[in-house]
Amino acid sequence: GLHLDLLPAQLQFVHFDADEKQIQVMVKPCAHALAWNVPQRVGMTVVDDERSLGDRQVAVVHRLVTEDPMYACETHTFVAVVADDDEAGLRVLAAPSKLPASGYVDAVSVTLTAQPSAEVVVSCQVSNMLRIGERSIAFSTTDYATVKSFMISSVQDLASPRGDIEREEIILLVSSDDPAFDGIAVQLNVDI
Repeated sequence: GLHLDLLPAQLQFVHFDADEKQIQVMVKPCAHALAWNVPQRVGMTVVDDERSLGDRQVAVVHRLVTEDPMYACETHTFVAVVADDDEAGLRVLAAPSKLPASGYVDAVSVTLTAQPSAEVVVSCQVSNMLRIGERSIAFSTTDYATVKSFMISSVQDLASPRGDIEREEIILLVSSDDPAFDGIAVQLNVDI
């Protein structure tokens, strides 16, 4: 709770500032001559975002705004703990599990699971029996939720007897200046 020690000469407001957009003040307290000594509860909440910043401590500063010289420029700082539940990752929304061995084309569609702090590049590597159109796609800090696709096609292996199923690999590698995303790898298998 928040309370004043002495009767203020004028109406006072309390402003809260945090370096973090995820912290929001729910109730802005006001002290006046009729209730100057009544503690007021200040509610704060953490606003969910889609950025993976990890658990952290955030300094929150509250300052009194008044013309009363007794309270002018009075500030206090406390620490709020933000438990971040967003995880950086690559979500595969669609991928073939089988491709006919005749040049059939299908898509591997992906999106990011959280908002990155820097550009994220996803590179696609395929084994010998597969071909790929674009080898990499990029996600920015604003289009991270947009579905993007790699076009994959099979290559007919004339040396392989008909009817044999071969398991081929598709590997998606993530690189970024955002350490939460950098180094993520996803392996998919396709039967041809």
